[in-house]
Amino acid sequence: SLWAHLGNLCYDSGKFDEAIEAYGRSLALAPGDPNVITDLGSMYRMKGQSAEAVKYYEQAIAIKPDHANAVFNKGVTLLLDMERPEEAMAFWQSVLEKQPHFALGNGTHLHAVIHELASDAGVQLEADGRYETALRAYAEALKVKPDFLPALVHRAWLLDQTGRAGEALPLWKKVVELRPEATDPAGKPVRDRLL
Repeated sequence: SLWAHLGNLCYDSGKFDEAIEAYGRSLALAPGDPNVITDLGSMYRMKGQSAEAVKYYEQAIAIKPDHANAVFNKGVTLLLDMERPEEAMAFWQSVLEKQPHFALGNGTHLHAVIHELASDAGVQLEADGRYETALRAYAEALKVKPDFLPALVHRAWLLDQTGRAGEALPLWKKVVELRPEATDPAGKPVRDRLL
Protein backbone atom coordinates (compact mmCIF):
# COMPACT_ATOMS: atom_id res chain seq x y z
CA SER A 1 0.00 0.00 0.00
CA LEU A 2 0.97 3.65 -0.30
CA TRP A 3 0.91 3.90 3.50
CA ALA A 4 3.40 1.03 3.80
CA HIS A 5 5.59 2.70 1.18
CA LEU A 6 5.44 5.98 3.13
CA GLY A 7 6.28 4.03 6.27
CA ASN A 8 9.35 2.59 4.56
CA LEU A 9 10.48 6.06 3.46
CA CYS A 10 10.07 7.38 7.01
CA TYR A 11 11.86 4.27 8.37
CA ASP A 12 14.81 4.84 6.01
CA SER A 13 15.12 8.49 7.01
CA GLY A 14 14.96 7.72 10.73
CA LYS A 15 11.52 9.29 11.30
CA PHE A 16 10.32 6.52 13.58
CA ASP A 17 7.12 8.09 14.89
CA GLU A 18 5.97 8.99 11.37
CA ALA A 19 6.81 5.46 10.18
CA ILE A 20 4.79 3.95 13.05
CA GLU A 21 1.81 6.10 12.09
CA ALA A 22 2.07 5.19 8.39
CA TYR A 23 2.44 1.47 9.11
CA GLY A 24 -0.52 1.70 11.47
CA ARG A 25 -2.65 3.24 8.71
CA SER A 26 -1.51 0.58 6.27
CA LEU A 27 -2.56 -2.16 8.71
CA ALA A 28 -5.92 -0.45 9.29
CA LEU A 29 -6.60 -0.78 5.55
CA ALA A 30 -5.03 -4.22 5.08
CA PRO A 31 -4.71 -5.99 8.44
CA GLY A 32 -2.41 -8.94 8.86
CA ASP A 33 0.45 -8.07 6.49
CA PRO A 34 3.42 -9.73 8.24
CA ASN A 35 5.95 -7.48 6.44
CA VAL A 36 4.29 -4.30 7.67
CA ILE A 37 3.82 -5.78 11.16
CA THR A 38 7.54 -6.69 11.27
CA ASP A 39 8.55 -3.20 10.12
CA LEU A 40 6.32 -1.73 12.80
CA GLY A 41 8.12 -3.90 15.35
CA SER A 42 11.46 -2.66 14.07
CA MET A 43 10.36 0.95 14.52
CA TYR A 44 9.54 0.26 18.17
CA ARG A 45 12.92 -1.44 18.51
CA MET A 46 14.65 1.65 17.08
CA LYS A 47 12.79 3.74 19.64
CA GLY A 48 14.11 1.49 22.42
CA GLN A 49 10.71 -0.11 23.12
CA SER A 50 11.92 -3.71 22.95
CA ALA A 51 8.91 -5.41 24.55
CA GLU A 52 6.59 -3.67 22.11
CA ALA A 53 8.86 -4.68 19.22
CA VAL A 54 8.83 -8.34 20.27
CA LYS A 55 5.02 -8.23 20.49
CA TYR A 56 4.83 -7.17 16.82
CA TYR A 57 7.45 -9.74 15.71
CA GLU A 58 5.38 -12.43 17.43
CA GLN A 59 2.24 -11.22 15.63
CA ALA A 60 4.03 -11.47 12.28
CA ILE A 61 5.36 -14.96 13.12
CA ALA A 62 1.85 -16.09 14.15
CA ILE A 63 0.65 -15.10 10.66
CA LYS A 64 3.72 -16.37 8.78
CA PRO A 65 5.89 -18.75 10.88
CA ASP A 66 8.72 -18.67 8.32
CA HIS A 67 8.95 -14.86 8.20
CA ALA A 68 12.75 -14.51 8.11
CA ASN A 69 12.98 -10.91 9.35
CA ALA A 70 10.48 -11.35 12.17
CA VAL A 71 12.22 -14.50 13.42
CA PHE A 72 15.68 -12.92 13.17
CA ASN A 73 14.62 -9.63 14.77
CA LYS A 74 12.76 -11.25 17.66
CA GLY A 75 15.89 -13.26 18.53
CA VAL A 76 18.23 -10.31 18.21
CA THR A 77 15.94 -8.07 20.28
CA LEU A 78 15.81 -10.66 23.07
CA LEU A 79 19.55 -11.25 22.83
CA LEU A 80 20.88 -7.70 22.63
CA ASP A 81 18.23 -5.25 23.76
CA MET A 82 16.51 -7.25 26.50
CA GLU A 83 19.67 -9.15 27.57
CA ARG A 84 17.92 -12.53 27.48
CA PRO A 85 20.34 -14.72 25.48
CA GLU A 86 18.95 -17.99 26.82
CA GLU A 87 15.43 -17.05 25.73
CA ALA A 88 16.65 -15.86 22.31
CA MET A 89 18.50 -19.11 21.66
CA ALA A 90 15.59 -21.23 22.92
CA PHE A 91 13.31 -19.31 20.56
CA TRP A 92 15.61 -19.84 17.56
CA GLN A 93 16.02 -23.53 18.50
CA SER A 94 12.21 -23.91 18.62
CA VAL A 95 12.00 -22.41 15.10
CA LEU A 96 14.60 -24.93 13.89
CA GLU A 97 12.72 -27.84 15.49
CA LYS A 98 9.67 -26.98 13.39
CA GLN A 99 11.61 -25.80 10.31
CA PRO A 100 15.09 -27.41 10.21
CA HIS A 101 16.00 -25.61 6.98
CA PHE A 102 14.85 -22.17 8.13
CA ALA A 103 16.75 -19.49 6.19
CA LEU A 104 17.39 -15.90 7.19
CA GLY A 105 16.66 -13.00 4.86
CA ASN A 106 20.10 -13.26 3.23
CA GLY A 107 19.55 -16.96 2.44
CA THR A 108 21.85 -18.26 5.19
CA HIS A 109 20.47 -21.24 7.09
CA LEU A 110 19.80 -20.39 10.74
CA HIS A 111 21.21 -23.73 11.97
CA ALA A 112 24.55 -22.86 10.31
CA VAL A 113 24.95 -19.49 12.05
CA ILE A 114 22.96 -19.66 15.31
CA HIS A 115 26.17 -20.01 17.37
CA GLU A 116 27.75 -17.10 15.46
CA LEU A 117 24.72 -14.90 16.15
CA ALA A 118 25.07 -15.55 19.88
CA SER A 119 28.84 -15.04 19.85
CA ASP A 120 28.62 -11.84 17.77
CA ALA A 121 25.98 -10.53 20.17
CA GLY A 122 28.39 -11.33 23.00
CA VAL A 123 31.06 -9.18 21.37
CA GLN A 124 28.60 -6.31 21.01
CA LEU A 125 27.35 -6.68 24.60
CA GLU A 126 30.94 -6.79 25.84
CA ALA A 127 31.76 -3.60 23.90
CA ASP A 128 28.76 -1.96 25.59
CA GLY A 129 30.10 -2.98 29.02
CA ARG A 130 27.31 -5.51 29.59
CA TYR A 131 29.74 -8.21 30.68
CA GLU A 132 27.47 -10.69 32.48
CA THR A 133 25.09 -10.84 29.52
CA ALA A 134 28.04 -11.15 27.13
CA LEU A 135 29.35 -14.13 29.13
CA ARG A 136 25.89 -15.73 28.95
CA ALA A 137 25.70 -15.11 25.18
CA TYR A 138 29.11 -16.78 24.67
CA ALA A 139 27.95 -19.69 26.86
CA GLU A 140 24.84 -20.07 24.67
CA ALA A 141 27.00 -20.14 21.53
CA LEU A 142 29.16 -22.86 23.09
CA LYS A 143 26.10 -24.95 24.02
CA VAL A 144 25.30 -25.12 20.30
CA LYS A 145 28.91 -25.54 19.10
CA PRO A 146 31.30 -26.39 21.97
CA ASP A 147 34.42 -25.96 19.80
CA PHE A 148 33.47 -22.57 18.33
CA LEU A 149 36.79 -20.76 18.68
CA PRO A 150 35.61 -17.11 18.72
CA ALA A 151 33.17 -17.81 21.56
CA LEU A 152 35.77 -19.81 23.50
CA VAL A 153 38.39 -17.07 23.15
CA HIS A 154 36.02 -14.22 23.98
CA ARG A 155 34.42 -16.00 26.95
CA ALA A 156 37.85 -16.95 28.37
CA TRP A 157 39.15 -13.41 27.80
CA LEU A 158 36.16 -11.78 29.48
CA LEU A 159 36.30 -14.21 32.42
CA ASP A 160 39.98 -13.22 32.85
CA GLN A 161 39.12 -9.51 32.57
CA THR A 162 36.44 -9.84 35.25
CA GLY A 163 38.72 -11.62 37.73
CA ARG A 164 37.52 -15.15 37.04
CA ALA A 165 40.81 -16.66 35.79
CA GLY A 166 40.00 -20.04 37.33
CA GLU A 167 36.94 -20.38 35.08
CA ALA A 168 38.90 -19.08 32.09
CA LEU A 169 41.77 -21.58 32.32
CA PRO A 170 39.93 -24.71 31.02
CA LEU A 171 38.64 -22.61 28.11
CA TRP A 172 42.14 -21.38 27.25
CA LYS A 173 43.36 -25.02 27.34
CA LYS A 174 40.60 -26.03 24.92
CA VAL A 175 41.51 -23.11 22.62
CA VAL A 176 45.15 -24.29 22.44
CA GLU A 177 44.03 -27.90 21.82
CA LEU A 178 41.88 -26.73 18.91
CA ARG A 179 44.36 -24.21 17.51
CA PRO A 180 47.88 -24.23 19.03
CA GLU A 181 48.79 -20.91 17.37
CA ALA A 182 45.64 -19.07 18.58
CA THR A 183 45.97 -15.53 19.91
CA ASP A 184 43.88 -13.66 22.47
CA PRO A 185 42.01 -10.41 21.64
CA ALA A 186 45.18 -8.45 22.52
CA GLY A 187 47.11 -10.44 19.90
CA LYS A 188 49.22 -12.46 22.40
CA PRO A 189 49.65 -16.23 21.96
CA VAL A 190 47.12 -18.10 24.09
CA ARG A 191 49.66 -20.87 24.86
CA ASP A 192 51.72 -18.30 26.85
CA ARG A 193 48.84 -18.18 29.35
CA LEU A 194 49.27 -21.89 30.06
CA LEU A 195 52.99 -21.75 30.93
